[in-house]
Amino acid sequence: MPLIKLEAPHGLQTCGAVIIGAVLCAWTTAAYAVEAILTDDTYVQSNSGSAKGAMTSLLVKAFATSPTTDTAFIRFNLNLPPGTQGSDIAQATLTLFANSISAPAGTQANFQVRRILSQPTPWTEGALNSSNQPSLDPAVIATVALSTTQKKSFITVDLTDLAQSWADGTADNNGVALVPLVPASGTTSVTLDSKETSSTSHPATLEIVLTGPTGAAGPSGPIGATGPTGATGATGATGPQGNAGPIGPTGPEGSAGPTGATGATGPEGATGPTGATGPTGPPGADGQTFLVGGSGGTSVPAGTTAYTGIAGQSATEASVAQIVPSSQTYGHFYCFGPKPTAGTSDVFTFRIGTVSGGSVSVTNSGMCTVMTGSMSGSNTVSISVTAGQTIDVQVAQGNNAGAVSWAVGP
Repeated sequence: MPLIKLEAPHGLQTCGAVIIGAVLCAWTTAAYAVEAILTDDTYVQSNSGSAKGAMTSLLVKAFATSPTTDTAFIRFNLNLPPGTQGSDIAQATLTLFANSISAPAGTQANFQVRRILSQPTPWTEGALNSSNQPSLDPAVIATVALSTTQKKSFITVDLTDLAQSWADGTADNNGVALVPLVPASGTTSVTLDSKETSSTSHPATLEIVLTGPTGAAGPSGPIGATGPTGATGATGATGPQGNAGPIGPTGPEGSAGPTGATGATGPEGATGPTGATGPTGPPGADGQTFLVGGSGGTSVPAGTTAYTGIAGQSATEASVAQIVPSSQTYGHFYCFGPKPTAGTSDVFTFRIGTVSGGSVSVTNSGMCTVMTGSMSGSNTVSISVTAGQTIDVQVAQGNNAGAVSWAVGP
């Protein structure tokens, strides 16, 4: 069998894989490239019972609108030296030549590389057709995506793991299949050279790189000539500080310096004795207080009228009316509510009256409005209430639901 020795010079890092005859990765030991022997290559058209083994091309083809597919099948005799194990294989590369590639604009032709499983009668290129094609391992070894610009070029696929399994006997060598992936639209097709072609003559190849033992060290070379003097090095670090010298003689007395800044203020003195209590002043006028109410945590529905008192919103007027504890006169009415939109507003009406028999007799005494886009309003009013009267606030809610509150004050 042909063996190509790829041995690195002693002490140098060189390559560890061969793809299309080119050294790509690194070895520190001798390596040999073995070319496997292509024994069978054909393709199966899923709707045809005829064998394609004599064809000069291998087709890998699929249609978006038809279940018909063309799947290629390839098998090699690994051609390995006796006793070769999987651990002896450093690299195995499948090389294909794409004569033509077609796919819809802006897309690619895609196919999967999958292992062919064993069957009672091994397949051959002269007999394989749609009725007797072997089963495939569902595991995908590689997915190849090709653009139409890659026609007339070589395609490489790494089969190292599979070749190691074949060498160890953990998987039977039945070859690999190239299975087309169905496109989203149109038709994709890849035409590969078979071993029967005589025009371009680029059939599939499988190159296997085997590692060998490390060669003996070569003799030492002669001592080279002395090189030129190097550049001056950087300045070294500063040395340690020397001992202090003797104290010099005392100098003459200097002139008086400027007056220093004023010192800080001293601590506060002790508090003096409390003076005598003064006479009682005249009684002051009655103060005014705010009256506050609202719906509490209850939301007033949009577009409805509610009644609120000091204690919160209720379903009836009578239950929210509050008895005023003392006589007061209020000059301002403040209101707060959810921000109304689309030309609506929240209108608050302060009402004074009495409750009798479950009904309220009221007098409207002041209004406050929360305008569109705002959350508060205020109004100057003159509201006088007498101790014992009842009050409530009617709320005509705008187009936003939410809790409301109000206050009247000086």
